[in-house]
Amino acid sequence: MASGRDRRVVAGYRKTLTDAHARVAKGVFELFESPLQRFRISPALGSRYISPVPPRLPSTNPGDAGRSLKKTYMETDVEIDATNMPPGAASPAPSHDAATADRIFRRLALQILPILMFAYITSYIDRVNVSFAKLQMAQQLGFSDAVFGFGAGIFFLGYVIFEVPSNMILQRVGARRWITRIILSWGIVSGLTAFVATPMQFYVMRCLLGVAEAGFIPAIVFYIGQSFPRNRRARILSMFYAALALAGLIGSPLTGFIMQYFDGLMQLPGWKWIFIVEALPAFLAAVYTWKGLDDDVTKSPRYSEADRAFLSRVLAEDRAVTAESNHKGLFSSWLVWAFCLIYFLDVFGIYGYTFWAPTMIKSMGISGDFAIGALAALPNAVAVVVMLTFGRSADRRGARRMHVVALLLMGAVGLSLSVFGMTICGLA
Repeated sequence: MASGRDRRVVAGYRKTLTDAHARVAKGVFELFESPLQRFRISPALGSRYISPVPPRLPSTNPGDAGRSLKKTYMETDVEIDATNMPPGAASPAPSHDAATADRIFRRLALQILPILMFAYITSYIDRVNVSFAKLQMAQQLGFSDAVFGFGAGIFFLGYVIFEVPSNMILQRVGARRWITRIILSWGIVSGLTAFVATPMQFYVMRCLLGVAEAGFIPAIVFYIGQSFPRNRRARILSMFYAALALAGLIGSPLTGFIMQYFDGLMQLPGWKWIFIVEALPAFLAAVYTWKGLDDDVTKSPRYSEADRAFLSRVLAEDRAVTAESNHKGLFSSWLVWAFCLIYFLDVFGIYGYTFWAPTMIKSMGISGDFAIGALAALPNAVAVVVMLTFGRSADRRGARRMHVVALLLMGAVGLSLSVFGMTICGLA
């Protein structure tokens, strides 16, 4: 029989642990309360992970009570005894380890983020610059809107078909080598698009561009996942995806400038110069990637032996915890498919605007390709500000659902108003 004191210790532990889980779950599951009620939050590596295995309570054996370890960790300002943590859960790092982690991962982010963001910007510009080229291609090559729309969209056919094989190869040859190959490939294809003369040639080059770019974003996500622990990935990925808005902000005026002021240079039309000039940064990005990335950051000569050992330990512990997560029901979850549908509809609207924005702006009576590019960049300028503002607000308030709903509604209203705006301009 356990003594009264031991029973009080166990009861107190249970209450503290329950309160801590309740506080964490309230914040983490605010977005998905009902679908994820069956999961429990478990502490590990100073972060959190979702696991179907509940934490084990201390033994009620009186002989074990006196041997309780004195390790503790802080969970939402509640101190919890860490005697019997879940399997794979590591004790929290001391303060000096936290400072070391901040120093190393900050340096790692400064090393790789500029490279990856620059590559993403060049990728997006080479993907959508055809929307500006269309303004001259339609006249000089006789391409109809149907030809342009099919050519712009067939890019994604090649992208989707070769995305999985691309990532299978990445596992074999390494991230640095394969990402460099992807960048070089799309740079070559994008430059050669300047020499198309028929609709079929246009279709082939757009499809090849999709094949060349296939696997780029998954490769980046994989590389970040291999280089940063889970409690740091969200911030790194959010900074990386900010390059999407920056690409539109930079690319639209640049493309309009090239088409207007390079037109006729060396007897080449402006639309050809778009593909030639904007393919060049891809080759620079490829060199930048080859020189600046490491296949395995834990073996990088850029870091001291002590830093490499620290990276190896932290990332190995993080992967051990991730391996315990239950992913079997991932593709059978309605929540996953709901998010897929939301993302599909979101991207559908984004590219619907991006590919046709220059044509719509020109039809409203705006003359000058550079002016068209500057106007087309305005939504991206707003997007950068809104992305940072709403991201910070969502973290501070915790109401992530409402932020997502508000943003999607604003996008829907904006797309609808663009149609009415064109109608009003046409009547005027």
